[in-house]
Amino acid sequence: MIKALHKYLLVLTLVILSLSELHASHLLGATLRMECISGCTTRIHLTRYRECSSTNPMDPAAVSITPLGTCLVPAAIGAWSPEIYNEITPLCPTASSICTNPSATLGGVFEVYNFRDYAFCEPAGCQYEIAYSTCCRPQGVNIIQTTFFYIFQRYTITAACNNTPVFTGPRVAYLQNGVDYKLHMGAYDADGDVLVYSLSSAFESPGVPVTYMNGYSATSPLGPSWTFQLDAQTGMLSIDANPGNLVVGNVVVKVDEYRNGNLISETLREIQLSVLANPTTNASPEIGPLNTISGGNLVSPYHIQACVGSQVCFTVGATDPNLPAQNLKLSWDNHIPGAAFSDLFNATILDTVSGLAPQGRFCWTNTALPGTYQFLLTATDDVCPVRTYCQQIVTIEVLNSLPSNALITSSGSLHPCNGTGDTLDTGGGFTSYAWSTGATTAMIIANTPGLYQVTATTAAGCSLWDSITVVQQAQVDISGTILDHQSAPLANQRVWLIRHDSTLQSLQLVDSAFTDAGGFYQFCDVAEDTVYVKAAPSQATYPNEMPTYADTAIFFAAALPILATQFPATVNFSTKQGTNPGGIGFIGGLLSQGANKTTAPGDPVPGQTMILFSNTLGHAVAHATTDANGYFGFYFLQPGDYKVIADKPGVDPYNVPGITLTAQQSFLDSLDFRLHSTYLELFMPVLGNPDPRAVLEVAVLPNPLTDAGSLRISMPEQAELAFKLMDIQGRALGNWKALLGKGQTVLPLGSEILGLEAGTYFLEVKSPQEVRTLRISILH
Repeated sequence: MIKALHKYLLVLTLVILSLSELHASHLLGATLRMECISGCTTRIHLTRYRECSSTNPMDPAAVSITPLGTCLVPAAIGAWSPEIYNEITPLCPTASSICTNPSATLGGVFEVYNFRDYAFCEPAGCQYEIAYSTCCRPQGVNIIQTTFFYIFQRYTITAACNNTPVFTGPRVAYLQNGVDYKLHMGAYDADGDVLVYSLSSAFESPGVPVTYMNGYSATSPLGPSWTFQLDAQTGMLSIDANPGNLVVGNVVVKVDEYRNGNLISETLREIQLSVLANPTTNASPEIGPLNTISGGNLVSPYHIQACVGSQVCFTVGATDPNLPAQNLKLSWDNHIPGAAFSDLFNATILDTVSGLAPQGRFCWTNTALPGTYQFLLTATDDVCPVRTYCQQIVTIEVLNSLPSNALITSSGSLHPCNGTGDTLDTGGGFTSYAWSTGATTAMIIANTPGLYQVTATTAAGCSLWDSITVVQQAQVDISGTILDHQSAPLANQRVWLIRHDSTLQSLQLVDSAFTDAGGFYQFCDVAEDTVYVKAAPSQATYPNEMPTYADTAIFFAAALPILATQFPATVNFSTKQGTNPGGIGFIGGLLSQGANKTTAPGDPVPGQTMILFSNTLGHAVAHATTDANGYFGFYFLQPGDYKVIADKPGVDPYNVPGITLTAQQSFLDSLDFRLHSTYLELFMPVLGNPDPRAVLEVAVLPNPLTDAGSLRISMPEQAELAFKLMDIQGRALGNWKALLGKGQTVLPLGSEILGLEAGTYFLEVKSPQEVRTLRISILH
């Protein structure tokens, strides 16, 4: 082990000392930086990395400023400052180099720094290339020897001050063969501009890149036995040994600086990496994952999101395969003011204690503005003379927790009578939502006017909130609740808004709506002076309810008028009972126009509501609407006394035609009703000396038909009957004849009727003495 260490030290000494022999310029790298001092005074900083054996001062003419356009060259303000030397040799604390100890056997590296002020007073947008060149570039590394070393920075004058990035990563690095490394090659920007990193070629003169040796390149500066990967956002450089041979190479990192999406500077920094022998097989330390996180959310291994005002804390540790034989130190660069980074095992320094791996605890109460904040962690062992280390950037993204006017978007409009609400949407992407309505979804529908608020929580636990006032786009003029005759809500049924035309004595539909599950309805923006509300329950859904006007009337004459002067009006009412207990009886007829000033007598009256009232039961039992031919019918009736009412303004609903059904005469069809201006008449023709044989009875059972049925015919004597089938328009669909005997005959219906499509049809039955017309409804 001792022989191996001595051999390692000899190799290291030869490598470091030989640099002065192989590299005539002793220059290992350099970079430039611009600092905004005040007004148009800008300071150019020049930093060079040189071997300690070199003491030649900088030639002042080595820095040039070239306008990239028509802008003027800035005037110098004073001379270059004296050079400042700082040793940057990456040795362990117990080792020394000739930089500080002339008697030391190890060579070393100085960082040489000086600056000069210039008057950059040209307008915003002027661009310059600031460069440093010298003779000569070192030979014997990854670059074929050239005449000049050339490093530059392109700089754009901006309206506000522009400070170009400051590099904080290693200025020179000694690596050990066969060991993987993670190094931070990045920079910080005082103005908070966006930085993008990439590997660049080295240059020997303006626009002329160097020529790399065979197997080397800008993206593979250590040759094929090493793999380079540079993170464009963080500047973290991963160097993987594959297998990691001994080599010396120069690396150039380029940083592009963006402000508001515009490129405002390009900066190059060149450093030298030297791979040394690793006789002790020393491995590189590793920085572990962030854990025990509070006040924030981990979105990637070293990226935390938190919100303004929260205290972000986490624990991070470093490990090394060589523990406990080595001591390991974990440190940070203090780059986030107000934050604390302390050792969980040692209150003063982050290093190993009794062979334990260091564990650090970071805490920061971020009262800063929203933005991205970073700091650098470094884990270093104490192997001498050259230590091995690993670095890692930690990013804390601070999010805005103040009200966001853009959080809620509104689409649609609150128009309750059209059944539309205002859609309020946060856009999603949050972990939880809390609306003032109690909703917890990303989107809600606002169905009532008022103020709506939402708090949306990010994965980092950051709460954003917004509010919006929803305005109703329509005035509710009439609303209310409709119950059935048993005081239950009349749910999901149509409600009509009706106006009365007193000139034509007609009812006209103004609007319609449906009740909700609680029987509630409403009408908006009613333009009429006087209206009527009528519930129109479906007989199929509500067989026990009649169409009913407010306030609880089955015909118009008793309906409640609602005046515009009463708006907004609340109109609650109940529908009337209307179901017949059921039977085989039927009443049907044709409604034609009687004496009327506006309509010709004899014309069919279509669309007229007809109501059948049972005197026997004491309530209405059925309703129907006349079709295009004026036909209507009431079905499934029991024997009893009935009244037929035409629901028309001005027509007497009390003194109406009466009809009696008996067990012997339970089917009355083709009755002739005449609708006069003020009354309804059941027309009974006077036949003079009728033929005593003229008693033809015809019925279709059941009616409506589904998939089977029969035709029941009663004849006083044998006769030939003629049948004519017609559609609702009166067009003939079929004709046939049949000779039937005296008495009752039941004929099963065939496909000529049952095969028809669902709808309304008429069957005309003609005997030698009389004609009967039946209305047939077919349901499939």
